[in-house]
Amino acid sequence: MPNYDLLLIPGDGIGPEVMAEVKKLIGWMNQHGMGTFTTEEGLCGGCAYEAHGVAITDAMVAKAKAADAIIFGSVGGPKWDKVPYEHRPEAGLLRLRKDLQLYANLRPAVTYPALADASSLKRELVEGLDIMILRELTGDIVRSLIQPRGANPAAFQRVGRQIRHGLSKPRLRLTRRVGRDGPSAGEGEKQCSD
Repeated sequence: MPNYDLLLIPGDGIGPEVMAEVKKLIGWMNQHGMGTFTTEEGLCGGCAYEAHGVAITDAMVAKAKAADAIIFGSVGGPKWDKVPYEHRPEAGLLRLRKDLQLYANLRPAVTYPALADASSLKRELVEGLDIMILRELTGDIVRSLIQPRGANPAAFQRVGRQIRHGLSKPRLRLTRRVGRDGPSAGEGEKQCSD
């Protein structure tokens, strides 16, 4: 049975409360033979700033790189609004995304029949909905952290190409998977990898 090293980063706000439930689920999965999950916890965001004076430490980034997976809670809150910009809680998350080259966020949208009437849209519009939204995570925000004001605009283009290339791999993997495992693009169905 495979062993997976998970880094749990509860973060701020509701993150620690959500992570407590994640830990229960991981414990249940370990007990029921669904794999062996070893966990370690770390700080990122406002809690890291309070403990270390930065939104994420170099040691935490190294642990994130070594982990098989990272389960992340949330960062930020009004408590840290007056923290210097480079140390704001969000800077920790942005650094993780940049250093781990995490360019994409997968957002599945599925309507289950029992919940179709609970939608704010008419049932006939959402019934059978099953899409995956690939959201780019880093673009202009990370570019502004990487690229100082007044710097060479060609550097922006380089970063932009790197981000677009980073999105290409997950986009192609998703498209191949839908073609292999999911519905075929038949009548009334569309696949888009734009």
